[in-house]
Amino acid sequence: MQRLITSLLASILLATSPVAAQTPVDLARQAVDTGDFATLETMLDEQTKRAREARDFVDLRGLYETLFATANSRRLAQEEAWLEQFPGSPYAATALGWSHMRLSQLARGEATVHHTSREAMEAHREERAKVLEMADRALSADPNFVPALDLALVLARYSSGQFAVPTLVERTLKASPDMRALTLGLTALSPRWGGSIEEQFALCDTAKAQLPQLDDDICLIYLAFYEDLGKDARKRALEALDRHDEPFLDFARRYAYRIEWRGRPEAAETSMRLFMKRVQPGAAFDRLHSDMRVIARIFADPFFQIEAEEALVAAMRETLIDSPEDYGILRELLIGIFDDATPGAAPDRAEEARALWRAMLIRGSTHADVWAAGGRLQGYLGNWAKPAVTGPYAINNVYYSNYDSNSLRAYLVNLFELHEMAARPESLPPGTTPDDLRDEVVLCPMFRVQRLFETVCTASPRDGGCKTTGWGSSASGEVRRLMARTEACAWERTAPIEDLLFQPVPLSQFHGDDE
Repeated sequence: MQRLITSLLASILLATSPVAAQTPVDLARQAVDTGDFATLETMLDEQTKRAREARDFVDLRGLYETLFATANSRRLAQEEAWLEQFPGSPYAATALGWSHMRLSQLARGEATVHHTSREAMEAHREERAKVLEMADRALSADPNFVPALDLALVLARYSSGQFAVPTLVERTLKASPDMRALTLGLTALSPRWGGSIEEQFALCDTAKAQLPQLDDDICLIYLAFYEDLGKDARKRALEALDRHDEPFLDFARRYAYRIEWRGRPEAAETSMRLFMKRVQPGAAFDRLHSDMRVIARIFADPFFQIEAEEALVAAMRETLIDSPEDYGILRELLIGIFDDATPGAAPDRAEEARALWRAMLIRGSTHADVWAAGGRLQGYLGNWAKPAVTGPYAINNVYYSNYDSNSLRAYLVNLFELHEMAARPESLPPGTTPDDLRDEVVLCPMFRVQRLFETVCTASPRDGGCKTTGWGSSASGEVRRLMARTEACAWERTAPIEDLLFQPVPLSQFHGDDE
């Protein structure tokens, strides 16, 4: 089934992908995917030799990021076969390490720990252990292989390995004196990951020996825009930024032009230009989508948003060719389909929407946002008023969010609206019957969710979904009053709260229900 889903998605993506001349990345892709590992070893030997002579690993880093920092089960299997055939290869071990790093990041997701499922956190730990194994294996074979050193630096932030960061950065800079190693080191030493501002500034100071272009201004700018150094430091960083034009500092300009510098004559053009510069395969597309909307709103340019959206879609599709199971990218494409359609209006992209969501399940089935997207898919397919169909998606959304109040509130409001609709049969949408809204699938689940919602909000009244104003804020009170005046759904109204907790609906129940 997984191969079928991936093949279907690939056929959709390739149908809209441009054909380009073969590059070193293309040749390496062909070698690894066809199992020509001897040729791959020779290619990487040659590229590594050239990179060391030039002290420039930009191209080799790009190859690893494109081909191996991916979510791709088929390629992962090929990488394992590659390492089995060449057990002493730092190239193969590094490739596997980067693949497991990407899988560990996807397993972890973007939600807070409190709202990340136990299953997701366990998968994250398992993948991270494999990263550590591969990084150790690669660096044992070649202590100065830069893509492996980069991998170790990324791993350091997740595994309390900050003590090793200065040594790793120093070794990397000797082989490739550029800002990449320093930025990885500064990120690993961030207070958010267990480091400190003092350690970050100390790392900047020691890096100056290998990076002549580095000065106190650049370090201040970097840290003032990535860390909370206070208003005075931010002000000094903005003044320093005006004196520097290095492309490395574009990230800081992007923020400055949206906040402090938005009144400058060049603010709109510069913000849009810097945004478009970032749109390329492998980018953080969810953040780019958010940034795009902010820029379009601030500078009131709808044409920019149209152009940017087209560029983002093209870059995401290109990324999926190597990383077809990256559920974050799949989700962004799926939401784009939803945003362009009216629910239930005989969508002409239904096959693509189904393929995208099913592919999301391969690596994202333990994440709430994947199930939220699945619920939206059902609405897109015209099933929004059929709780027997949409309910399992909502249950998994709640379960894998660790009972996030927002997920509970959304489910509660949906059930309440359906309950209100059931009282007016003439208002039912085409294809929905009164039997679709019977008590067993609307009223009783609504009472169950209400009790779970009350429990969560009693324990954490400041949770976002517990607000007593805004969308759906009156639903909980209405449901509570309804519970008090009915004898229906006795178990949901009276059972111990621990008995009302959900169990996840198995994946096997979702195959074929969206046809």
